[in-house]
Amino acid sequence: VFPDKQTTIGIAANQALFRGMREYAGIRQANDLEQSQEQVRNQALVLLYQDVTTAYLNVLNLEQDLKNVDVQATLYGERVTELRGRVRRGESSSSEILTVQSSESVLRAEIQILEGNLKMARETFAFITGLPTSEPLVDPDLISKKTLAPLEDYLKTIDNRYDIKAAIKQFEAMQEE
Repeated sequence: VFPDKQTTIGIAANQALFRGMREYAGIRQANDLEQSQEQVRNQALVLLYQDVTTAYLNVLNLEQDLKNVDVQATLYGERVTELRGRVRRGESSSSEILTVQSSESVLRAEIQILEGNLKMARETFAFITGLPTSEPLVDPDLISKKTLAPLEDYLKTIDNRYDIKAAIKQFEAMQEE
């Protein structure tokens, strides 16, 4: 009934009640990560505002350049017409017409380049802001006053971008963590 040898096994477990401020360090780390994400978000917004401003001014610049070159092309056309009349009357040589016509052709090519650049600039502006490519950058009611719509009107649509929404959701998730 009572054996002279008995086999026993002992198991011990420790549960620390205090781990040397590890919990507080984890809380501080989470706060630091949250502040870091806030700063990354702010930096992304600054860069986005700069991109919107650059695209906005680029479109306006190209539109004005195109208007200026169109006026210049009209003047060349009038000059060619004038020179044709002078050639018929014998006041000018036909080489003068050819010189002006070649300059006019170069200008027409420049118009095509500007139109292509304007289309690309509009696409960039549309991508950054989420507005359609046909969005006028000058308020139609203010055209006679030669003033532009405020840039803030175009910056309002930034919050609708998918990458901004994703960054906001990541920030909210970080806050929850």
